[in-house]
Amino acid sequence: MSWIKKLFGKKNKTPDQPLFSADDLELRPSSYSDARAEEAIPGTSEIPPLMELHAPPVDPDLVIPDFEDETRDYGPDPFAEVTARFTAAQAFDVKALQEHLYGGFEKTVLTPQYYVVTPEGQTTFMISSDAPAKGVELLASWSFYKIDELSPKSVIAAASKLAKHLEGRPENFSAVPLDQKSVEAQFDNASKVAAMAPERVEFVAYYDNGDFFNGLSVWKILHAIGFRWGDMDCFQWADPTGMTDYLIWVEADDTQLGYVLPEEVAAGNQNFQTVSFSLNLLRTPQPEHVLEELFAAVSCFQEQTNCAVAGYVDTDPASNDQVVEATKGTVTKLAAMGLKPGSSAVCQIR
Repeated sequence: MSWIKKLFGKKNKTPDQPLFSADDLELRPSSYSDARAEEAIPGTSEIPPLMELHAPPVDPDLVIPDFEDETRDYGPDPFAEVTARFTAAQAFDVKALQEHLYGGFEKTVLTPQYYVVTPEGQTTFMISSDAPAKGVELLASWSFYKIDELSPKSVIAAASKLAKHLEGRPENFSAVPLDQKSVEAQFDNASKVAAMAPERVEFVAYYDNGDFFNGLSVWKILHAIGFRWGDMDCFQWADPTGMTDYLIWVEADDTQLGYVLPEEVAAGNQNFQTVSFSLNLLRTPQPEHVLEELFAAVSCFQEQTNCAVAGYVDTDPASNDQVVEATKGTVTKLAAMGLKPGSSAVCQIR
């Protein structure tokens, strides 16, 4: 939610109002989900625990910065983005430059993200709820999250076209051309991360005879283990350390909707054929620790329901040992590139 605060503002919302909406998508605070769950199934917040999920050790490199700090930098990631810098001869009006860069021109240079460096030395978004009035440097950044749409040649050409577009302006920008070999190396490294596998480990709970799990029982057991219903009408273990949003994701499939509605569960209309517990190896900080908690959670669920469990690495059936090896392998491969699971660079690309 923090990046939305920065880009769209921080106006307080009541629990029944979305923080942001677009088409059929709405972003709401977690308190909305909590209130809805409690209204549909009273006592949800007081379900006694069956076990405790232990938070992973905090890696200071992965802790999300305090986005309430208005003085912090919001700059491009040096691994996940190619950045061209344009230094002005004097402080410039950010709004005037913004008007020069948009209005359709941005599409001709592959729609970069623009940042500015202020006279005080802070790097921040050119466009945001509290964008600066003045800047001394312009940064144009092309992110590898859309790496399939980019190439070293196209990005270098876009940076060159942008430099031409800035020529003759009163800011008197000077630009350092992008180095082709450096850009190619960035693309090569980012492509390796984009193609890295495996990505996901998963445990699917089911009954051999095809029976369905009782919906209300699943609801209570998952909350008792430490998973809260919320985002995407699924269950999650929220990261208490501030390194990411969720550590483990749990989906219950009724074969009709594919997600959970507490009102339908309460009415006895939703029962589940499978319950899936998953971990994203690339995007989750400290995945080896989180995997141990995932094992414990699945074991607890199995004990409570007397169900069968099948393990997977991506879509391939896997034993517990194979899941462990896949997790260790992902950590090792990223480390060889100077990266960590759950880091900003990895999450931006994947």
